[in-house]
Amino acid sequence: MRCVLEETFAVMDRKCVRVPFRDAEDYHRYLIERQLPPMVLHCSSMLQDISRGRLTEIDVLNREICW
Repeated sequence: MRCVLEETFAVMDRKCVRVPFRDAEDYHRYLIERQLPPMVLHCSSMLQDISRGRLTEIDVLNREICW
């Protein structure tokens, strides 16, 4: 996650995109302390599909990347 955030912030910096966080570490701290705790019991729709033995939408989500 930290690598993704660092790359994201590097791109934002190059593109002069400003956000209310000093850097990737500042946002990571906010993510861990404030955003994730309320989501602890969240169960994504894809996980629900897998748990129920259903097909997931992963092929549709990745189609634009693959094609």
